[in-house]
Amino acid sequence: MNFPAFLVAAACPAVLAASLAAGAAEPVRVPSDIELRRGANDVVAKVDKCRIRLKIDDGDYFWTSPSSADAVFYRPSGKFSRANAPYLQKLDVETYSGVYWDYIKPRPHAEPWFGLRCTASTTEPTTYVDANCPARKNGGVWVLTEAAARLPKAAIEPIAGKGWDGFVVSFESKTPGLRSLTFCAVGANTLMGQASYPSRRKHSLESIKRVLRTLEFVD
Repeated sequence: MNFPAFLVAAACPAVLAASLAAGAAEPVRVPSDIELRRGANDVVAKVDKCRIRLKIDDGDYFWTSPSSADAVFYRPSGKFSRANAPYLQKLDVETYSGVYWDYIKPRPHAEPWFGLRCTASTTEPTTYVDANCPARKNGGVWVLTEAAARLPKAAIEPIAGKGWDGFVVSFESKTPGLRSLTFCAVGANTLMGQASYPSRRKHSLESIKRVLRTLEFVD
């Protein structure tokens, strides 16, 4: 079974190290053509083939980029800065694909954020969802896949909103003091996301989940 880049890296750090050593291209950070929205607002945006609505508050930002797949929620601690903002990492044009994707954020790490991808549930191959949603429903309950259960200190909890339900999986990051997370919201479409947050600041995780619960899929 395939998994997104951040799960592959967590399970096989040597693979990522070899890729970097081979001279992977400098990552492209926040695109220059972002369509930036800021709170407080109900944001309606196209993410890949889906249209979603989210509620953001004062101090929150959400953007998409017409030229790339970037779709990001971000709450900076001060003035918005591209240098500190999360972005979709593309280490190597030849190896990057739509199945494997990875959002990262430069310091400071204490700022709530998440990056998104979305797929039309009825049209996309199940491989794409299988690769990016590390839990399956069993008896009406979301359960970690075998591979995800091997991640360090993996934890799963359900999350739901209007017309969808899903889960958040968090696990110990390779960066000391951080936990990584992934989430999937399954309804008319399947929304997938990534983020990280300081291990000792669980209010950052709660802040992310609070925004996620406002999600709606828009026809």
